[in-house]
Amino acid sequence: KQNHMMMPELQDHIKKAIQNILQDQQITDHKIIVTPGSNPGDNYGSIIYRIQINGKRDNMDTSLSLICKVPVTGSKITQSVGFQREVNVYKNILEELKKFQQECNIDFKDGFNSFIKCYAADEVVGKEFLILEDLKPQNFIMLSKDTEIDKAHGELVVKELAKLHAFSFALKVKKPEVFKKISNLPEVLIGLTGEKSFFNICECGLRKALTYCDEKFKNGVQKMIEDLPDVMRSSISGKDSKEYLVINHADCWKNNMMFKYENGTPAEIRLFDWQITRLTSPAVDLCYFLYGSGVDMLIQDHFDNLVDLYYGQLKKSLKSLGSDINQLYPRKVLDDEIKMYSRFGIIFCAFGMNVLLADVPPDMSDMFLKASEENSKDECLGNLSAGALEKYKRRLHTMLQQADKKGYL
Repeated sequence: KQNHMMMPELQDHIKKAIQNILQDQQITDHKIIVTPGSNPGDNYGSIIYRIQINGKRDNMDTSLSLICKVPVTGSKITQSVGFQREVNVYKNILEELKKFQQECNIDFKDGFNSFIKCYAADEVVGKEFLILEDLKPQNFIMLSKDTEIDKAHGELVVKELAKLHAFSFALKVKKPEVFKKISNLPEVLIGLTGEKSFFNICECGLRKALTYCDEKFKNGVQKMIEDLPDVMRSSISGKDSKEYLVINHADCWKNNMMFKYENGTPAEIRLFDWQITRLTSPAVDLCYFLYGSGVDMLIQDHFDNLVDLYYGQLKKSLKSLGSDINQLYPRKVLDDEIKMYSRFGIIFCAFGMNVLLADVPPDMSDMFLKASEENSKDECLGNLSAGALEKYKRRLHTMLQQADKKGYL
């Protein structure tokens, strides 16, 4: 008996993929229920379904919970390049990293395993989809809108980024052909939004920062506005970091991660949303996370400690792979690159805080569409409520103060 209950909204090729998964998992007599998997605004550019399967395996009751992700059709900004990048990451990049770790006999706990298991994926235009494991039954949760990334969460994130970068560095040295193949990653973000629209929205964020920042930081912010195209292009391409390029997650902020807790403390993390994964400097991923989170306490009190922790984990992971960090990524290079790419993180934060702090999440495709119009530099970000604006001003001040003190502005 095969019951296809509640699958009408899924396209035939996705239903077929689910049937193949059921066969692989040897699940029979199954009942399938499909429900919406996320709130509007949680996943820009994608529709998420939760697929709950109850059935039998070897005559015993069993269940499987999956997440199906499909691009929004008819979206005003083209989503398929981002979706294809994510499928490529799951099917090729993460698979190669997994294989490499196994070949190097890396213990699971020491490896980079904070990605979600992918059951099926396709990048054929018009038929793109991803079917991933559902983390909810394993008690992973997303941080709520009002929960900020604190030191404990930040430590987990930077350690995982360090592992991702370490295996990337080592693969580049030990299996250059494989690395070359998987790291051929033409830039997606600009392709998604259009360069003009992307720069406009970043400038919009900086102009708002210019309005609200202290007088002593205005020159630094004005300079960022002038240097914006150069800062963004060099950070995205990593053109000034030629020998230090690694695969970056590239969108490491709180909406793209889930945590599992033990006694109230975050113990495990999963990273997802690999739609803009790129090849650039490790420091770009780090600056995007540390500044892009826009959390004043993280930037004010823990920035240096988190960079130290990142580097310590990078060293440990490279050592386990028989590689020497001093040859592959000396500490002085990391510090220089954080200084070089800090403004990339600050620019993203200036724009991103308007999204993170908004009472109602803005429609990103509308926002980018508005930003592509000629005279849109001042109004494409919408207004924050009074309470959110106070938070914004506090965070902005903390970030600019820290960057100024460090000589990054």
